[in-house]
Amino acid sequence: MPMHEHDIQYSEDFRAYKDIFERYMNMNETDAAGAYDLMIDALTQYERFSFVKLEVRREEIKGQTETKDPPLKDRLDEVLKVLREINQEARMVWRAAEEDPENPTYKHV
Repeated sequence: MPMHEHDIQYSEDFRAYKDIFERYMNMNETDAAGAYDLMIDALTQYERFSFVKLEVRREEIKGQTETKDPPLKDRLDEVLKVLREINQEARMVWRAAEEDPENPTYKHV
């Protein structure tokens, strides 16, 4: 199966997403610093994928791509949902750990 031009163009973005997802799967509920970093990274990558989706749609509207790529747009929607969920859950872990008086390992200033 030939690679679509978007597969190559956005491969770094998908690698970053996979890294964030892996960190999420290994997240420790007592690691406030890790949860905070994950929260920020997920939000940053969410913004990037939102822009990628916008670029893909603009290319299609302008006729800059030979074919439309509905599977890519569907995948982008799913990635955005997952990143939003990761951001929310990491934020909850960070807040819970930050508010824990017995675990003063990390306090966001």
